[in-house]
Amino acid sequence: ARAARVAPEAVLTDHVLVRIARARPVSVDELAEVRGVGTILAHRFGAAILAALEAEPAGAGEGRAT
Repeated sequence: ARAARVAPEAVLTDHVLVRIARARPVSVDELAEVRGVGTILAHRFGAAILAALEAEPAGAGEGRAT
């Protein structure tokens, strides 16, 4: 979001972030399949999202966003 100079909510809503955290995609193609992400967003921000998932242990972010 910083690189695109937009609010984080404009990139992904909390609900979509929860879906991503639960799905734990390991590729841009898997990320694109998460409801609310799509192909364009996955290709634009996918590397950063996947890197963040690798840095955070599974289950660490569950329950934060509602």
